[in-house]
Amino acid sequence: MISVLILFSLVAVTTDHSPELAFIQQMQTPLGGFISDLPVAGSALEEPTLRTTRTAIRAHRLLGGQLANREAVIRFLYGCYDASSGGFAARPGLPPDPISTSVGLMICRELKLPTGDMLARGLQFMNERTENFEQIRMVAPSLEDFGETVPQSVSWLKLIDSARNADGSFGSGPGKARSTALYAVAELRLRRAIGEKKVVQFLQSGQRDDGGFGNDQAGGSDLESCYRVVRLLRRLDANPSRVEGLRAFIASCKNSDGGFGRTPYEPSSLHGTYYATIIRLWTDAFQNDFDAVKLGEIPSQWHSDKALNGPGSQWQVAS
Repeated sequence: MISVLILFSLVAVTTDHSPELAFIQQMQTPLGGFISDLPVAGSALEEPTLRTTRTAIRAHRLLGGQLANREAVIRFLYGCYDASSGGFAARPGLPPDPISTSVGLMICRELKLPTGDMLARGLQFMNERTENFEQIRMVAPSLEDFGETVPQSVSWLKLIDSARNADGSFGSGPGKARSTALYAVAELRLRRAIGEKKVVQFLQSGQRDDGGFGNDQAGGSDLESCYRVVRLLRRLDANPSRVEGLRAFIASCKNSDGGFGRTPYEPSSLHGTYYATIIRLWTDAFQNDFDAVKLGEIPSQWHSDKALNGPGSQWQVAS
C-alpha cells in the first residue's frame, strides 16, 4: 500500500482580535497612561505607569491595532521626563529611576519619536543609578534596542555572575526555570554569550503538569513566568517540550471579557492579555515556520486539517 499526502492549498487565516483590543483600550486613563488591572468593588483606580503603558503599546502592535489616543500617551510620556536629571519617572510627579528611564526611551523608539539628547542623558542616568538586578534586567533591553552600552555594564555582569549556581542555572526550587530565564536574557542583552544548550535544558525541564511555567511557588503556572521562559527559548531557537500543553494553559487563562488573567483563576489584566498574545505568536512560529520547510512538505506537528487560531497565525492546510 502506498500512502500519499496531497497538499491541496494554503489559505490565509483571519483571526479577529477585536475582543482583546477592546479590553486593552479600556485600560487607558485620562492621563494618557495605561493601567493593568480594573478596580474591584470598593477599590480605587490604580495609577498609570510607563511600564504598563509600554506593555499596552506593544500589545496594540501585536494585535494589529492602533492606539485610540496616541497624543495622550505622548503627553503622559513627556510628563514623566525629568529634564534636570535626564531620567524618567514611573508617572508624573515621582522621582526618576533607572527602570522608568529605560522604559521611557523604549517608548520613544516604539512610537518613532525623536530622542534628541534624551538618549545620551538617559544612558548616563542609567549608568550612574542602576544598582540591583531588577534594575539591571530592565535597563538591559533599552541598551539592546538602541545598540548602546555603558561603562557600568561590566560590574552588572559581575553581579549576575555572583548569583549563578554551580551548574550554570539561577535560582532554586520550582521557579528555577523562570529565574534562569531572567538572568540569561539579561546577559544576552548585555552582549555576553551564554551556554545555550545547558540553558535550554534548564528551561525545558521547568514546564509543569498544566503545560505552563511558574514562579517559586510549587503548583500552578502563571502567564508572566511562561512569558519569561518562552521569550528566551525563542531567542535561542528552541521551544518548550510540550508546545500544545503550553497553548492549552494559555487558553485556560482567557476570560469572557476578551482579556486574559495571569492565571486561570484571576480576572483579566492588561499584562495577562499581553503575555497571552505574544506567547501565542511565538508558539505559532514554533509550529509554523514555512521558511524551513521543503517545497511540497508541511511543517512538523501539522496534519491536513490543523489551523492555529492565535496571533501570528498566517496559514492553514486545507483539504
